[in-house]
Amino acid sequence: LKPTSTRLTMLGHAEVFPGMEAIICQPGPLARSVADLELAMEIFCTPGSDQTDPTVPPVPWTSSKSIDVKGLRVALFDDNGVFTPNP
Repeated sequence: LKPTSTRLTMLGHAEVFPGMEAIICQPGPLARSVADLELAMEIFCTPGSDQTDPTVPPVPWTSSKSIDVKGLRVALFDDNGVFTPNP
């Protein structure tokens, strides 16, 4: 899972591109199931995270159980005009 940039803290992580502001690195958990991802994000997004890292927004994690997937849509683009992906 790759959360939105700044959703999780980067404190304690090595900078991949020091000084780079156009591409913001973002950690995210790997898991075997959606339930495991849910648990990891609940732990990572504990209330008060914004107190130790001011770049993290003070937004509580919303459980996937409360989201109706019927109305969701997915969009993607294959080239943003700046970085062309490899096949």
